[in-house]
Formats: sequence, C-alpha cells, structure tokens
Amino acid sequence: MINKLHVEMIKLYSKDVKRIQHFCKVHSYAKLIGEMEQVDADTLFILEAAALTHDIGIHICEEKYGECNGKLQEKEGPAIAKELLERLHFEERVSKRVQYLIAHHHTYDAIDGNDYQILVEADFLVNLYEDGLSGEAAANAYEKIFRTNSGRRICREMFDFPLESMQNCRRVTGGMEVTLSRAQVEDAREIHAMQVESFKELLEKYQDFDTSPASESWDKVEERLKQDFTYYYFVCAGQQKVGAVRVIDKKEAGKNKRISPLFILPEFQGKGIAQKAIRLCEEMHGNENWELDTILQEQGNCHLYEKMGYRQTGRMEAVNERMTLVFYKKNIHSRYGTQGGELE
Repeated sequence: MINKLHVEMIKLYSKDVKRIQHFCKVHSYAKLIGEMEQVDADTLFILEAAALTHDIGIHICEEKYGECNGKLQEKEGPAIAKELLERLHFEERVSKRVQYLIAHHHTYDAIDGNDYQILVEADFLVNLYEDGLSGEAAANAYEKIFRTNSGRRICREMFDFPLESMQNCRRVTGGMEVTLSRAQVEDAREIHAMQVESFKELLEKYQDFDTSPASESWDKVEERLKQDFTYYYFVCAGQQKVGAVRVIDKKEAGKNKRISPLFILPEFQGKGIAQKAIRLCEEMHGNENWELDTILQEQGNCHLYEKMGYRQTGRMEAVNERMTLVFYKKNIHSRYGTQGGELE
C-alpha cells in the first residue's frame, strides 16, 4: 500500500522533479530513522505515509496564493491527502493521523508522538541540504529540533558544523532532562568547588592526596580550560548544575578521546545522570575510540563501565596500598562510553 501511495504521489507531481525528489528523500530518511528507533509497525506505516504526502498541498498553494510557505501547506494539504488516501483505501484512523501530521509538519512546539518527531527530523535533514543552509544552521537544528538518537546521529554525520557552536546538548530519558552546557575559563572556580565536593569522600577513603581531583587547586582547572583540546561542560539536571565533565579531544584521526574527570555532586548521585552525560559527550564528539581509568576497588564503577561497553586494557597502576587504577578502552564497535571519577 505504501508503494501504491508512492507511485500516486509521483503521478500527482508529474514533471515536478524537485518536489518528487524532495518527498522521496524525506520518506527514505523517515523510514530509516523509524526502523533504527524500532518504532512499532503501525507507527512506521503512518510515518511513511505522512512522509510521502507531507508537502501534498504545495501545488494548490501556488495556484491559490502564488506561494507555498509552510503554514499554507499545513492549511491546504490535509484535504488533498484525505481524498487520495480514501481512493487508495487507507484506514480512516490512519488517514486522520496522516492528515494531522501534514497539518502540523512545520509546527515544532507541539510534537506529540514518534511519527511526528521523526517526520520533522527527516524533513529537516533534506531541507538543510536543499536550501544550502550553513553549518551554524545545522548545529542550531541539531540542538533545538533533533531528539531521536538515530536522527541526531545522521545529522551529525551528514553536516559539517563546528562543535563549538553547540553550546548545549540535551538528553531526555526516564522523565529527567539532562543537558551539557559548555563552560568557559571564567567558570574555573565554580567547577573546582563542585569537583572538590564530589571527590571528597573518595579522597577520605583512599588518601590519594597526590592524584585526587579533590586535592587540586582551582588554577589547575583554569589551566585545563585554556587548552585548545579540552572541552569542559557543566552537567545540568533541569535548570540546576549538578556536576561537570571534561572531554579531551585532539581531533586527530585514530586517536582516543578521553573523559577526565567526570563528577556529579553527592546529592545527585545514583540517579543515572552521569550515564546520560557520557552519552551526550559521545553524541557530540563521536562514539568511537574512548578510554578511561577508574578505581579498581570501586566495583560499582567498574561494573557500570563494562556494562556501557568498556573493556580492561590489562594495565593497572597502584597509587597506594589502598587504591589501584584500572584502565579501560572502548573501540569503534562498542555502544557506550564512560570514564573514571564517576561517583555513582
């Protein structure tokens, strides 16, 4: 049935190669993202139908108004889609949802389902390229529009936008929004205070005064913030800063990236915030080639890291009689990544 709709849409737009190419590409990306996100069969069916017909009102808008902006398409498209879907014997409930998506596909503040979200992302992937928009525009869309892991991954791989332009990155899971916000040199004292508070208990336990982040001076943090290969982010839960993470990324092919340190304030530990922050780091800097070290005696941390795709390298370093560092690496085929200093 989707193929019949596809052919009918090509007939409807006969000789309008630009518009045919557009909805074919949007359909392809929508189907790809839907399958990667493992949406159910019914949702995927509706999504594919909506992707093929989302711009069905363009020609009538050009005839009636002399233009075809997004809001006019939303106004005129649903009625044409209804007639076509009825002729092809689509179920009424499917037709109604497709009409709804057509009527809202340029409205981004009322997204109410996976089909809606993925349709918008697929349309953006195509429009960003077809409209010749800048890397900054792509980065802005990445931050404000893209929400599915698969859509974000495709957008990130497709467009060349500077990491520095992404001041904030977010992840919403389990009802909690976790964001990363890029820190600046002037934030050194604030980061240092949070670092000391987060690592204080481990310092008392292991007495590693020469290596513990809790023993560092604030100017050491400031020094790192000035490094061109250091990316410091505040970890925020909702509107509140609850920790920080430093990514070392020298942007060299084949070189490992590293998180050192990552810390969450004690009162916010055990809520899965660190894992979400790590996933965001990977989304922003690329999933492949990460390394870390952590405290061997903190088996909870070791278990978490191994669950997230890290494997021990075989290297260990004794800091003192109480504490040993164990080193991990995540290769390109692993799914997740993390680093030592995590307190959850």
